[in-house]
Parts: sequence; structure tokens; C-alpha cells
Amino acid sequence: MMMGLGACNEDFLDTVPPASITPPTFWANDSSATLAVNAIYNTINGWDHISFGSFGIKNIYSDDADKGSIPGDGVPMPEFDELNVLPSNIHVNGWWNSNFQGVNRANQVLENVAGMSSLDENKRKQLLGEAHFFRAYYFFNLVRAFGDVPKVNRLLTPDEFNLARSPKAEIYNEIIFPDLEKAVEWLPEKSEYAASQMGRITKGAARGMLAKAYLFSQDNANALKYAVEVITSPEYALQNDYAMNFRSLGENGVESLFEVQCSNVFNGNDGHTITQLPRDAGNGRNWGWGFNVPSQSLLDEYETVDPRKDATVITRGQTLYDGVVVGLQAKNPYYNYKSYQPYEENDWNGSKNVVLLRYADVLLVAAEAANETNNPTLAKKYLKEVRDRARNGMTGILPEVTATDKSELRHAIWHERRVELAMEGHRTFDLMRMDDVEPGYAAKAYQKAGKSNWNDTKKLMPVPAIQIDLSKGVLKQNPGY
Repeated sequence: MMMGLGACNEDFLDTVPPASITPPTFWANDSSATLAVNAIYNTINGWDHISFGSFGIKNIYSDDADKGSIPGDGVPMPEFDELNVLPSNIHVNGWWNSNFQGVNRANQVLENVAGMSSLDENKRKQLLGEAHFFRAYYFFNLVRAFGDVPKVNRLLTPDEFNLARSPKAEIYNEIIFPDLEKAVEWLPEKSEYAASQMGRITKGAARGMLAKAYLFSQDNANALKYAVEVITSPEYALQNDYAMNFRSLGENGVESLFEVQCSNVFNGNDGHTITQLPRDAGNGRNWGWGFNVPSQSLLDEYETVDPRKDATVITRGQTLYDGVVVGLQAKNPYYNYKSYQPYEENDWNGSKNVVLLRYADVLLVAAEAANETNNPTLAKKYLKEVRDRARNGMTGILPEVTATDKSELRHAIWHERRVELAMEGHRTFDLMRMDDVEPGYAAKAYQKAGKSNWNDTKKLMPVPAIQIDLSKGVLKQNPGY
């Protein structure tokens, strides 16, 4: 970020030498505000944030995905698959670090940009809105994975670095206000950004994230309120072709609220490996490694002839949309089609964006919240929209949901969340939330998937042992670890 201060500037001879830049001189420059916000975005492209720790926690730890690849490859990834994650797991520590790095970068912006009086007021609000959104996003990741976490909502002095964990209710309060409510107030709509700025955080993304935060807080009335604000805006709709949400041609499309912007580069940190990791080590250099693969339990969840199954799961012998044929010798029986990217020369950084929040998710949040607030008619309306699109013009499949019983309709919506959002990083946190609503739900789901070692202490990841050591014991471990 500091190195970028003098780039592409014809007056570079008059700029402050990068080696002499200090916090006061950095924040005296208006362009620094945008650079600092861009650094927050950069965190989501980092290895620890987009790779093993992310899909280990969010996918493989659930009943949707298996570790994949070959035995002995990817230590300690089997811990996620076996529901036996240890405090020493390096990928859990990476997830902790990357999210707190994002929180810290957001705090840098919130404490410094607010006082930059020379900034245009609209620009200041936009940048602060982006920072508020991202601080909420990173805390949302942390609180769902670990429960109570340190509430780092400002820049700390050195003698404050060892903060104890705050109750998760306090973290959710911070996520909702000031962060996401300020983001909703200050951010532009998607259509108000120039094409060159596509991918920056929008008012719709903040509303959608706020709806989800309320759903996880079991405040269904507010979850419905903010989901409906997204639904009734003219900014978003369902993509006609479900599969196009997960291809390069569909990036930042009508259904996208929030996605990681990626490029295939040889240096730097603006690409990702998620498109390479789910492929297979045994079928040539253009087929990747094969981690994070769909489970048999997920395949069994799909209704007969659900087109979303073929858009989500790659099988041996299949011809893919770019003409590549999956070898019959492929080591895994299934692969994640949503993360597939045609071969690129730099196979460490894939250029395809990663979708983190899309319109169908918001529709299903609205459906669930409407059902929980005793409005089954509205719930089925939103559920129907998702299923109608999934049919892709086919008749005689995916029958209408006619349930009137609240619990039965809830389970229909939960089923729809699983198959609609499969392999997109939602299932683990959804399972834990669903278990809060219906105790015992997660145990049944894992048992159905052949995993009998589940217990309630495993609803949270362990606090990384190295973080407890660094805090000199101020941080306390989650029960059961």
C-alpha cells in the first residue's frame, strides 16, 4: 500500500520517498484513503482467507464436502473431514489471522479517513461505508467460527494487544450497528458505480449481509425487513441460467451482491487458488489437486432431475463446458463444478471470481424469516422463485412446495438452501445455526452422512493454540478442546 503512493504519477520526483513515509504523511494524502480501503479488499484474496482454512471450515467440516485428493496430501485437512479439528491446526490459525487482519485494516480506515477534511463528503462516506461493511464481514466470519472473540473495534495501543474474548452477542451488536447499518446508509447502489469500479461493496451487499446477520441472531423480523429491501430494489434478480453464476462470463452479474475479484497473475495477491484446489492431481497439470469435493450425502440430497446437481458436481468421464473430459482414472469420484476454471498458465492464481453472496441466498433468507414470523404464504412465494429458476424451463420436476405446517416448511426451505447454495461456503455455518433453532438437527445430518462422532462442543472451531500462547493465557479455549 505504501509503495503505491507514487505509482503512475508524472510528478513522481516531487513525491515523498516511500522509505520515509510515516503514518502522519500517509494519511495527509487524500489518495491514501482509497489505497487503505483497497488493502481491506486485498485481505479476502489472501491464501489464508480464500483457501484451505476457508473451505475446510465452511465446506469440508459440513456434510456437503469431503477432503478429497489422496491420503496423506494436505495435512492437517483430514481433521475437518473427521470432525476432529485440533487447536494446533494451521489452517484454523490462518483463518483467525486473516479475519483479524481484515478487521485491523478496516479500523485503520475508520479512525483515519473520518478526519480527512479535504476529502469530498460523498467519497468519504463511500470509503467509510466500505470499511464498515468489511469489518462486519470479517467479524461475522469470526463469530460464527469461534463464538466469543476479542472485540477489536478500534486501533489498539501495544499494552492492549492481549484482549480477552467478548460474548458473541456483543460481536453481533457490533456487526449490526454501527457497521452494517452505517454501510447501508453510506454506500452507493450497484448501478451507481462506474463500470471500472464494479466489484466494490454496494448498499445491496450491506443489506443482504445485514439480513443474514439478523437471521443468525434469530431476529427474523429484521432479517425479513432487510432481505425484502434487497428483493424490492431494481438492482438484483435471479440469473436465468443457474450455472452462469459460477463461470467467468457471469462475473458481477445480475445475481451477484458480493464476490471476490480475481485475476490470473504471477506475482502479487489478487488471484486465488480455489479454482485449482478442487481439481485432481492425477490427470495432468491442467487438472489441479482435488481438495474440497462434493460428498455422497450432498448428491443424495438433490431431488430427481434437479438441474442444479449437474451444475454443481463433476463426475468421472464427464465432458465439461470447455470441452475438457474428466478422466475415468480421476482419483475422486466427484469434483466441485462451481469452482472449476479452464486451465490458465499460472495455476496458482485463478482468474475466476468467487461469489460470497448472491440474490438466491437473500431470497431464501427472506423465505425462512417469513416462515418463522408466521407468514407461510410469503415464505412459499420466495421459495417458489428459487425453484422456478432451478427448473430451467423443464416441466415435471421440482414440484411446488405446498407445506402449511411451520416445521415442515422450515425443513423444505433448509433443503433448498443446501442444494441451491451447495459448495459455496455456507453449509457448515447454516448447520450450526439450524441446530440452534432445532437442537439435534446437526447430529442427525452428520449421522446421515456417516459421521457419528459429532457432539455439541464441535459447533465451534477451537481457538488456535498459538493465539492462546501469544496472549499469555488471556484468551481461553472453547469447551471440549
